[in-house]
Amino acid sequence: MLTFDPQERVVGFDDARRASDIPLDRLSRTDSEWLVALIDIVDDRSVDAAFWERHPAGDKILYVLEGGIAVTLAPEGGQETTARVGAPGACVIPRGTWYRLGVLSPGRILSVTPRVGTEDRRCVE
Repeated sequence: MLTFDPQERVVGFDDARRASDIPLDRLSRTDSEWLVALIDIVDDRSVDAAFWERHPAGDKILYVLEGGIAVTLAPEGGQETTARVGAPGACVIPRGTWYRLGVLSPGRILSVTPRVGTEDRRCVE
């Protein structure tokens, strides 16, 4: 059995679907294909609001446990749309769709993220 503090670690799944706990300070060096993380949302900086991101390997799932977020999607060749998701609520960000998050009210989210091929780019405003 794997036990850990979700405030200090995330769960990563490798290509054999084995779970391991990953310290937050090693997150950028992991080779896990999927990550499950509990994230405190305090302000836009805590959700990297200055960046667009997309995941070509699969859909991303966000569960809003406390507080609220704004999720802006920018599909290729489509128009930007923004949805407000408050607790208790969830959303699925489709595979390959550019998105960014903003914090509407402080709280926590649970994120399930496919990491393989993840891309990001700075927002231009």
